[in-house]
Amino acid sequence: MNVNSRLGIRTTAEDLAGIAWRPPTPFEQTLAVLRKNAPDLNLEPEAVHLAAEIAALAPELDDDRRLALILAILATLAALAEGSTRLPVDGREGRDALREKTGALLGGAEDVAALDRVLDSIEAVLRNPAAAPAIGRGPGDYRPMLHLDGCLYLQRMFAAERRLGEGLAALMRRESAVAGGAALDEALEDVLARPPIVQGRPITLSDEQAGAVRLAARLPLAVITGGPGTGKTSVVLAIVRTLARLGTPPEKIALAAPTGKAAWRMREAIERGLDALEVAAPTDRDLRERLPEPATLHRLLGYQPGADRFLHHRNNPLEASVVIVDESSMVDLALMDRLVGAIRQPGPDAADAPGGRLVLLGDAHQLPSVSAGAVFRDLLPAVWADTAAERGSPLEGVRARLSRSYRMRADDPAGRSILSVAIRINEGNAEVFGESDEGIPLAIRRASAAEVRFDRVEHLEAGGREFGRWIDRWDTDVIGAGGEVAALAGETYEIGSGAFLRQDDRLERIFRRLSEARILCATRVMERGSVRVNGRLHARAAERAGVSPERAPLLPGEPVMVLRNDYERGLSNGDQGVALRVRLAGGGRRTMLVFEREGGYQAFPLDGLRGSIALCYAMTVHKSQGSEFDIVAVVLPERDLPLLTREILYTAVTRSRRSVVIVGAEDLLRVAIARTVRRFSGLAARIDEAPAEGPGGGRPPAR
Repeated sequence: MNVNSRLGIRTTAEDLAGIAWRPPTPFEQTLAVLRKNAPDLNLEPEAVHLAAEIAALAPELDDDRRLALILAILATLAALAEGSTRLPVDGREGRDALREKTGALLGGAEDVAALDRVLDSIEAVLRNPAAAPAIGRGPGDYRPMLHLDGCLYLQRMFAAERRLGEGLAALMRRESAVAGGAALDEALEDVLARPPIVQGRPITLSDEQAGAVRLAARLPLAVITGGPGTGKTSVVLAIVRTLARLGTPPEKIALAAPTGKAAWRMREAIERGLDALEVAAPTDRDLRERLPEPATLHRLLGYQPGADRFLHHRNNPLEASVVIVDESSMVDLALMDRLVGAIRQPGPDAADAPGGRLVLLGDAHQLPSVSAGAVFRDLLPAVWADTAAERGSPLEGVRARLSRSYRMRADDPAGRSILSVAIRINEGNAEVFGESDEGIPLAIRRASAAEVRFDRVEHLEAGGREFGRWIDRWDTDVIGAGGEVAALAGETYEIGSGAFLRQDDRLERIFRRLSEARILCATRVMERGSVRVNGRLHARAAERAGVSPERAPLLPGEPVMVLRNDYERGLSNGDQGVALRVRLAGGGRRTMLVFEREGGYQAFPLDGLRGSIALCYAMTVHKSQGSEFDIVAVVLPERDLPLLTREILYTAVTRSRRSVVIVGAEDLLRVAIARTVRRFSGLAARIDEAPAEGPGGGRPPAR
């Protein structure tokens, strides 16, 4: 064996002569244990090698202290994998956080005294001067790890957090380029006087919505938070109409969202709203013609996948005067850092060259981003702080809260039930059955799959074989839609111009049917994860078609989802389509993937996308953010998992307009409601301590 004495990593080298085998040292044995247990904390075994490499930068540490440092680094990497930007290591909070991570890394050691000694060693090594080459203790130190504010950071995460904090603080402190006087009042009054008319009813803005529009039209930074169906897209429409009346050219308004699905919904809502104006002003008609199409944030910032860099950044900012981002709760720290860095700075004469402005909309109670950071949630305490007068900054005036739900209307029995259950989940109240104090029906227990009515909120325990019976019920009554989907899937659709299908009302019908309902799973893996549930439903489709599910991985009529951005085809991660049989221009027929596009439906050959798509009968709750359905099934895993939280339940339940079926053990449901997402972040502190001279502090921008 060849042993690297500094890293403790043993590699097979039987072909090398002259190296005698020896048993592993205690240090090497512990590293092997860490590699074995790393996946329990969502880490690859290679993370142990990385931690050992960082610890090796401090050669004066003996093996015991080096192991303590490796454990601290691995615990920080585990926190990062869970979405935190840092890990508390000082005081009671730090000891509890280290105990949780270190105990898991060491195999759930039951010897409390032994684990306490390990924690003592970690606390000691973090104060040991010999660890200084690996761990910096000042914000300007350039070390792989930083020990600041009682927390451990990866240096790159601290740098991104500080840059973002400074950029947000600079936006908050900037003078408004739009006066809040007569011009804004007149513009907003004209917007309110010309509401969209939907089904003969004017869609008027409430006072809180109008207040949000006023903030967004006036301030360099506006944060608008609202729960499900509180009219955030209506607010976006009113913002762009107000901006146009104040003289902002439509092409200078950038609309964006984290995913292609959310951007698509944003575009659809704005276009519908503009088309529904009974008495449109010239500026409204101009918006319909010239307003840029909403894009994903990556596309807006000009992400270049080959070079892994962005076209727009601090040295090459966006041309947009105003950037409006929907579903901001999904944006992670790194991407928000890129976005804020690309907002145009004001010129020497701000009156002639005002800087760009940023409007963030989202739901602070939804799941935070998949990657590290919970920026939208972190930003809310910062912008709601009571320290604005002390800092001379309009912090307390840059946010608006939308509280009234329009998707789940109080006068709709199903909507009232869903909204009431969602509120209880968000409050951590596990009493979601029976009736509310106001007499509103909450969740109804169903004893079997046959009893489920797909109305309001229902709970089905579905243990053992009952889960399979419930899958059968969903397949027949929800996906099958009384046989309509099977009939439409069996037909052939024709290519028209280019790769666009001919206008055909059958396409609209099958897309509408397949987008009405979705199974939402807490996880991809395990028996009740999205992969297995999709496999079950695919097997049923294959059985009906008389083919083997392995030989036919995708059948006509099956829904699909794009898994990664495809810039060549214009497809974004999260886009949803359907496999259909298509007659080509030359007369041949083949199964193709069809996606809804502006002006019609576009078909793509299956072979070119085979590695980039997945079945989408079921999807994870994370993937569902930004979507709405009539019927939602929330499938709980078969056992407790740390990711099962009230945020995941709240997000899943609030995707529905009419029906929610929660499938899984009631005990797990109660555990999930009691557990909340824990993400450790220092963004609020970085905003508070940001220097007055603006973002960057003289450091070169990240590209």
